[in-house]
Amino acid sequence: MSAFSSLQFQSKIALSTLETIANHQLGNKPLPIEQFEIIPSDIRISGESGKLIVKADLQGAFSGNVMIKALPKYNAKSKDIDFQDMELDLDGDDLKSKGIATFASGKILEQLQKFVKIPVKMMVDNLNTNIQSNEVQPGLLLQASIIDYRAQDIKVTPESLAFQLDADLITTVKTKDARPET
Repeated sequence: MSAFSSLQFQSKIALSTLETIANHQLGNKPLPIEQFEIIPSDIRISGESGKLIVKADLQGAFSGNVMIKALPKYNAKSKDIDFQDMELDLDGDDLKSKGIATFASGKILEQLQKFVKIPVKMMVDNLNTNIQSNEVQPGLLLQASIIDYRAQDIKVTPESLAFQLDADLITTVKTKDARPET
């Protein structure tokens, strides 16, 4: 017997986890931004006044550091958490970098928006793995699969990114013979 179900999960991602992911995926790897190749390192993430704050050291065409402030928002089309109202502050170490900061900040910010996302799908895939088949009592199996999802009520705290994950599932209840085989 199959049925459609809906579940709501209160989800929290520690900012330290996001920091680890960002350093693994973006740290010390070149980001091609317009005619500049920028290499972020030592990425640090915090929360302040409801915004996510990302700080990093930069090398390559631009030498110095960056601070990005952004408001997280769920993108229904990509099913990721993107960022709106992004603010970029580039602080160049040398004359060339100070010039890039002055004249190219808008283009750099536009390109960074392509890279700065939180993939909700990874969490949904993990949930799917955990709920696929569970024996709820001897002989009774509950199988479930998330077929669609959306995030809402996204909040940034000093320690985490919290949101509600609404998931649509197909659930199936199966019975199995509980008698031992002889």
